Amino acid sequence: MEEASQNFRRTLNAIDTEMSAQLDYMSNVCVAMPHQGSTTASYQNIESINDTNKMLAEQLNQIHEKYLAEENRDYDETL
Repeated sequence: MEEASQNFRRTLNAIDTEMSAQLDYMSNVCVAMPHQGSTTASYQNIESINDTNKMLAEQLNQIHEKYLAEENRDYDETL
């Protein structure tokens, strides 16, 4: 009976140690330190938005060169 009681206590101590480690990990992930998985999607969204902005700026420059730059040259010649 004494041996069973000691085994039970060892098992409870092992469970307590593991649970404490898991709780420490979860408190770091959820509160103190950002978890990589929680920020990856945001960084990907920002990168996608920056790429879209660059593409739109290039397209606007092309439109400006094609349609407006010629009008500006014609206007300058009349001065």
